[in-house]
Amino acid sequence: MQRRPIERPPDPVSLLAKLRETGDAFLLQSAEGPRRLARFSILGFQPQAMLRIDQGEVTLDGASLDVPPSEAMRAAMGARSNQDDEGYPFNGGLVGYIGYEYITHLEDLPRPPEDPQGPGRFPELEMGLFLDGIIYDHERRTCFYFTQEEDRYDQLPLDAAREDPDLGSFKVGEITT
Repeated sequence: MQRRPIERPPDPVSLLAKLRETGDAFLLQSAEGPRRLARFSILGFQPQAMLRIDQGEVTLDGASLDVPPSEAMRAAMGARSNQDDEGYPFNGGLVGYIGYEYITHLEDLPRPPEDPQGPGRFPELEMGLFLDGIIYDHERRTCFYFTQEEDRYDQLPLDAAREDPDLGSFKVGEITT
């Protein structure tokens, strides 16, 4: 695991907007207990691979994967581990969604009726394998880029996200009701 500090980071929402211009990206916010603001903002971009399960067929980047759906996430992660987390909630891995029908691969339940729109409309599972990203720690007031494999720090649109007048200014403050 490699980490590089980001000096003068743009706000997470502006950076997400710029990252989305180049492909898939996500922003996760964490909150601990009754706090009103997120402790961490976690961004990921351009996944290394896409895992998909549709009608029980498992694919990784469009190629068939010969594993049961219940083992697909483990197979996509391979030997990667998040042991070096240093207390951070995410240091790479799978991010996406699991549809309701996925449970039929884990439990002996009847499958829902076939979708009249046909297969592929909504897969049972779709996740990106994100092996690098950015973590803002709002409590410690730090921000860094992390990577498990290829270092893509120089591809981050940090200056563009700081300077884009269309994105406006994002200020963190206490939320009131």
